Amino acid sequence: MINEDCEVTERLFRVANKHEIDIREPRENIEPETLRQLLNTKILDEAEMWTLPEWRFFESATYDNEKRLFEIDRSVIGSPGGKHYGVCDALGLVSTLSGAGSMNVLVPKKRGDLVLGNSERPMLELLSTSDQVYHFEERYEAVDYQRLVYHSYNEEAIYNEIQLQNHSLEETEFTFYVHLAPITSKGIDPIEHIRLDESNNILFVNNMAALVYNEPPTSVMLTTADSYEIDKYLRNKENRIDDTISAESGLATALLRYDIELEPAGKRIFYFASPLRNNSDAQTSQFVLDETIRKDTVRRWFEFHSSTSVDEVPDDNLNLALGEAKARIAIQIYSTLLSSEKPKSSVLMDSEKARAMLAFARMNPGTSIDEIVRDVTKSTISTIRETDTLDASLIWSILKVAVYQQPSIPEDSLRELTSQVYRILTREEIPSPLDVRQDGISEDAHAEEKPQTKAASFEEIHKAFWGWAVLHEIAKYTKNGEKAQEIQDHATRLQNYLAENLALLKKEQESENNHSEIDLYWITKAAADIALVKPDCFDLDAIDNIMNSQLQKILNLERCQHKSEGALGNHLLRIASYYAYRKRSATVMKILDRVVSETNSFHQVPNTITKEGTEYPLSPDGSICAAADLILLVQTMLLSEQDGNLLVFPSITDRWYDSREPMLVSEIPSAYGRVTLEVGTSTNQHQLEIALRHLPEELLVFVPHRFSISMAKSFGGTIIDRVDHESNPYLRVIPLTESVVVAFPK
Repeated sequence: MINEDCEVTERLFRVANKHEIDIREPRENIEPETLRQLLNTKILDEAEMWTLPEWRFFESATYDNEKRLFEIDRSVIGSPGGKHYGVCDALGLVSTLSGAGSMNVLVPKKRGDLVLGNSERPMLELLSTSDQVYHFEERYEAVDYQRLVYHSYNEEAIYNEIQLQNHSLEETEFTFYVHLAPITSKGIDPIEHIRLDESNNILFVNNMAALVYNEPPTSVMLTTADSYEIDKYLRNKENRIDDTISAESGLATALLRYDIELEPAGKRIFYFASPLRNNSDAQTSQFVLDETIRKDTVRRWFEFHSSTSVDEVPDDNLNLALGEAKARIAIQIYSTLLSSEKPKSSVLMDSEKARAMLAFARMNPGTSIDEIVRDVTKSTISTIRETDTLDASLIWSILKVAVYQQPSIPEDSLRELTSQVYRILTREEIPSPLDVRQDGISEDAHAEEKPQTKAASFEEIHKAFWGWAVLHEIAKYTKNGEKAQEIQDHATRLQNYLAENLALLKKEQESENNHSEIDLYWITKAAADIALVKPDCFDLDAIDNIMNSQLQKILNLERCQHKSEGALGNHLLRIASYYAYRKRSATVMKILDRVVSETNSFHQVPNTITKEGTEYPLSPDGSICAAADLILLVQTMLLSEQDGNLLVFPSITDRWYDSREPMLVSEIPSAYGRVTLEVGTSTNQHQLEIALRHLPEELLVFVPHRFSISMAKSFGGTIIDRVDHESNPYLRVIPLTESVVVAFPK
C-alpha cells in the first residue's frame, strides 16, 4: 500500500529546495501532496522528450496543470483481505511503496528507443474482475509478448510476469526494458538513491528494496530522468552495469535492458517482484519467483468470488462495475479500517468507514468479516480511551454487521463499547429547537413575545442522527434491563429532537417567505446517511422536499461538495440510495445509468463526473468509497428490511423484469439470514423465487404497474393483501416455508 511518512515528507522538502521551489507557508502546515504538486509543476513542465518517454506520446496521458494530476485510468492491485496493495494505471505504471517510484515494462520499436507509438490502446487491461490479473499482449513479428500483473498475498508484493513465446522455427532475438522512474500516477515521487545488488538480483531505491527479479539483465543504466545520456543509451544499446547513483534532484532513474535469445518455438518467462513493505535484505532475497504465485492469486480470487453474494442483474456494464466494486472493497478493507500507515489525506471521513464496513459485510465474505469486526472493535475502543471521542457511524456499522454475520465480538469488548458510547453520548444535554431564537433577537427585549423558532443546522442534525442510530442499536445488546432502558430513553429524546427539527424544516420549506439556501453538500450527506440506516420512525417529507428541489442541480452535475467543480460519483450514488430507500425507481435509474456509463477502462465508477468529463484520481484509499456506495445502492434496490418485514425489489426498474436474461441475487445477508432472489420468465408468466433461512413476519413483494397483482399467485406463502399503490404496487405475503414462489401471468 502506498503510504506517506516522515522520511517521504523530508525527501520532498529536500528535492523541492534543490529545485528552488518557493514554499511560502510554514513548513509544519504543508501537506506532502502540496509539495508533490509544486514539484509536478516545476519538473514536468520543463521535461524533455526522453524524460518518462512512454508518457509523452499518449494523448490520454494529459497532465492537468490546475489539478496537478495525470488524467489516466488507474486501479488498485491486491488480494482479498490483504494488508497492503499497489496501484497501476492504463499506461502500465505500477506503484508500491511511497518513495520507490514506479516500474514499467517497455518494448522498444525497431529504431531502439522507448517510444511506444501514438496508439490509444491501454498498456494494461483487466480482462476479468474475477481473478484480478492485469494483462497486456502484443505480437512483435514472430514473438508473442505477454505481460501479467498481479498481487501476492503471501509475499506481500506486486508481480510483473513477462512471457515470451517464439512462433518461429528459427532462433529469434527480443529486447525489452524494465524502467524504474521517479514518478507515480500522482506525479513526482523523488528518488535520491538507487543501488544495484547484482549478486542477489535486487534493486534498492531510497534504501528500500524496490525490485527483485529472477534473471539478471543484460545491461543496467542508472542515471537521472533528465539526462541526455538516456537517448544515446537507448539508440546505441550500450552494454554497461551501473551499481549506484545519487541524485539531489530526486530524479534518479534505472533502465534494465534484457536482450533475449529465444530458441525455435521456445518460451521464456521472467518474474519481477515489487515489495509492498520495507523488507530487510534477508527477507527480500527469499521472494518466490515462479508461476506458483500467480496460481495462488487466481485461486484466492476464485474462492472469494465463489463464497460471496451474487448480484447479477440484466445489465452487463453494471455487473462488471459490481464485480470490480467487490474486488476493490476486498482489497482495501483492511487498510481502510485498520492500517496506521495511511497518510492523513486518505483517511475516510464521516460515515465512509461505516459504508465500507457494511458493504463488505453485505458481500457475505465469510469468516474474513469476523476478523475485521473483532479488530475494528478493539481499535475503536482503544481510540475512545485515547481521545474520549467516538465515531458513532462506525460503531453503528459494527453492531449492524453483527446482526448480519453474527461474528464473535468478545463479550468484554462489547460490554466496554456499549458503556463508552453511552457515557460519551449522554454527557451533553439535548437542545430543544423550541428554545432556539432567530439570530439577533434579544430575549429581554421580546420576553412577552412567542419565541421565533427555526431548525438546527444540518451539521447538528447529522450528529444527533448518528447518536440516535448507535444508541438504538446498542440498546439491543445491553443485557442489563435498567441500563438498556436508560439507553433507550436517551435514544428516544434524540429521536424527538430529530422529529421536531424535521417538522421545522418542513415548515420552513413550505413557507412563502423561505429564502434559505441549503448547502447541497450537507443535504446529500443527510440523505445518504438516512438511506444507510433506513429508519422507519421519522417523517421525511422535509428531506424529500429539499432533495426534490435540488434534484435538477444534481442531475445537471452542479457542485455537490465544497471544493468540487462537479458531482462526486460516489455522492451521486448516495443520492440514488436515498431515492431507492424512498422507492423512486425512475430517479434511481436515471442517476445509476449516468454513473455506470462513465466507468473507466477497469470498470470502476468515477470519483467525479462533470459536464466535461470524468475524474478518477482520488487518494488510493478513496477509491473504496464509490465501490462501497455502488454495492449498498444496488442491494437497497434489491432487498431491504422494515418493521420486521423483508422488502423484495423495492426499487428496481421495470426493464430488469422485462429482460430475457435472468436476474439472480444470491446469499445476501439480512437480519433473517441469507436471502436468495431469482426472477425468470417463461412463455406464460414471470416467476420470482425467494429462498430464506429464517422467516420474516411478511414479505412485501414490489412489482411493475403493468403486472396484474389481482392475478398473482404464491406458492409456499399466503398473499394477504394486494396493495395497488399509485407509484409502488406490492403484495403482502406471509411466508410459510423457506422457499416462496410468486408468479404473475403475462
